[in-house]
Amino acid sequence: MKRTTFLLAVGALTLSLVAAGAEASVSSFFECGSPQIVPAERVERNPVIKTIIVISFTVSNKFTNFDVEHYMADGAVYKRGEQYRNIELRSTKERELWSGVLITNPAITMVGTLSEVNVKGTKQVRYVERQYRNGRLVVTITSICRGIDVEDLPPIRKDGD
Repeated sequence: MKRTTFLLAVGALTLSLVAAGAEASVSSFFECGSPQIVPAERVERNPVIKTIIVISFTVSNKFTNFDVEHYMADGAVYKRGEQYRNIELRSTKERELWSGVLITNPAITMVGTLSEVNVKGTKQVRYVERQYRNGRLVVTITSICRGIDVEDLPPIRKDGD
């Protein structure tokens, strides 16, 4: 995905300073709907109701951040950055992606990809997570997303909430 075109197209940009004297960064915010899971789980007792994604680049175009939060029907929030370690970020003209190793089980890895796809002549933003066990694909989770403004983000959760 062409980063500049993609970031400007979603209309959900914010400019912020990372730290005193640090290079400014540009962040884009996305809200994704309920995912399609393949293979489908038999009974989803606590489904994902939405996913919030934040990606950031420095103004010199260095990919610096890819946060993913899954909001569940029971109110729980799962943050991929707290579940996975050894997180790597990559960016191409077609997509931004992160990958990591599950903290509680190093045999499980995940790759999350945010990309713009053309579906029947309409551009969509799609987020896909692929989970692997011992290098073998176990599940693929796909959501359609839309750019949102920073004001539309859910309130920051506190521990114990």
